[in-house]
Amino acid sequence: MSEEAMEWLDSLIKGLGISCAAGLWREDPVPDPYWVMEKSEDPPGSEDGLQECSILLTGTGKTLYRLEQDRERIRRLHESRGILGNGSGVALFYDGSIPVPVDQPNLQRLQVNLLMKEWRL
Repeated sequence: MSEEAMEWLDSLIKGLGISCAAGLWREDPVPDPYWVMEKSEDPPGSEDGLQECSILLTGTGKTLYRLEQDRERIRRLHESRGILGNGSGVALFYDGSIPVPVDQPNLQRLQVNLLMKEWRL
């Protein structure tokens, strides 16, 4: 994924009012809930310039209810599309969610899976 595509996704999520960081939350104070974004790219193998990337958003908070509210807002981004400044086309798809077990009392965790596609020129 291009840097522009990742910035596009970051702006979509933050535009929802969701606190999100790439890789690791580093700011203090830590909001409740907060989300961490990780990506896993498939190797380019398409003649049309398609690059696919799985995005994992892991939310951590005090209540599952707040995490589910954020999940629903993220789900509404399904099939978001855009043309980036570098000329690439991007599309975002919701790919489900799953609760993640946590060994700490009073903490809940939820993983949201997204699929992002970018067509580079």
